[in-house]
Amino acid sequence: YIAPEEMDAFERSLNPQYIGIGVEMGTRHGQMTVIAPVEESPAARAGILAGDVILYVDGRSTEWMSVLDVDARLVGTPGSVVSLAVRHSDGQEETLEVVRGPVVIHAVKGVCRVAEGGYDYLIDPARGIGYIRVASFRENTAVELDRALSSLTDKGARAIVLDLRFNGGGLLLQA
Repeated sequence: YIAPEEMDAFERSLNPQYIGIGVEMGTRHGQMTVIAPVEESPAARAGILAGDVILYVDGRSTEWMSVLDVDARLVGTPGSVVSLAVRHSDGQEETLEVVRGPVVIHAVKGVCRVAEGGYDYLIDPARGIGYIRVASFRENTAVELDRALSSLTDKGARAIVLDLRFNGGGLLLQA
């Protein structure tokens, strides 16, 4: 069951792209904490880091807000600005103006990022061993997985480690 007020956030969690700032959040010790900024997202470019505590969104305290409430304030129209007061893990507080834009979430990841924006999936070139991590089952997972497998096949991979640890689930057809 998904409550009506949670439906927008749920649908956004399954889509590979949306307009916002791009952070994964959760409450830790009663504080709205960034688990990780999405790679190449507006949040990452603005300097938001894993472990940062979001204190205020557009001047409103996050103290009594749920993750869904904060998430709803971070999405919006492209080019609009959201003001975030954050406390970094070193204790320094900072106000950041983040411009909302396209956030692309890659469900399939490799060993490391490459300059072209994709991933390198070959973990052991000498032995021909590939590594693919499937982080979630979103609308684009099957296509991304096919692309990763093709890349490994083209490079002569003989074995593949398929990492499903910490996969939060998602769309059954993609799984």
